Amino acid sequence: MAEKREYRLKIDAYSPETMPMKQLAAYLTDIAVLFGQESNVHLVAIEQSSTCPVVLVDWEAEPKVIERITSARDREGSEDAIRAIDSINSRLFKDNASADLLNPSKTRVIEFPGAKVKRPVWPSVNQSSELYGIPIAVGGKGDPVPVHLLDGNDEHYLLAERGKAKQIAAYLFTATLRVVGSGRWRRLPTGVWDLERFVIDGFDVLKTVTFDDAVRELRAIDASWKRDNHDPLAILDEIRSGEPEEVNGSVRQ
Repeated sequence: MAEKREYRLKIDAYSPETMPMKQLAAYLTDIAVLFGQESNVHLVAIEQSSTCPVVLVDWEAEPKVIERITSARDREGSEDAIRAIDSINSRLFKDNASADLLNPSKTRVIEFPGAKVKRPVWPSVNQSSELYGIPIAVGGKGDPVPVHLLDGNDEHYLLAERGKAKQIAAYLFTATLRVVGSGRWRRLPTGVWDLERFVIDGFDVLKTVTFDDAVRELRAIDASWKRDNHDPLAILDEIRSGEPEEVNGSVRQ
């Protein structure tokens, strides 16, 4: 059996019995992104006392995992790994906790200060906004109704009055929507803006086209610059360089 190496995320809040499963799953998702190498990283235990997920890394993948982790810690390397570190710190701040990522020798690799970092608490900001995503869940007892949109890996938890929610439900799992409405945003100590509440006022179904079709549609647009300019690319070069173009021996201003 191939040798495997243990890493631990030691969170000083809750215990395995008291931490909500959804919160634990969110931490594990961030750790999976931070480590990368999905087929070589395995969750094997949640240790007692504090909440401490134990992750095994296959020995052949460990050099790449270490390089990815340390680069992200130093704010270099993969952007998704850096975002995973920020996400863990944001979750810890909300949970009034901090954490350490420990290597197999129990040495700290990354400190996640979380709630230890005392920064100004900014008031929430209300702003009209638009969000994009595929509706993956619509429904609930109350009014307004919860609406969940999935935008890539990000899930937005929104609200809509029942009539609007019923209209959105018709596009469940089938279309990408642009929703507009009123959002309340809070700036976290990490600098990330966190959406606290968003009420949908309206939505549009986005048209899905191939890249070739989009190019053809753009080329078909009737525009005066197409008719009046013999060489649009030369004009763009002129704008970029600041040099006037010479046409038939004369300089065009």
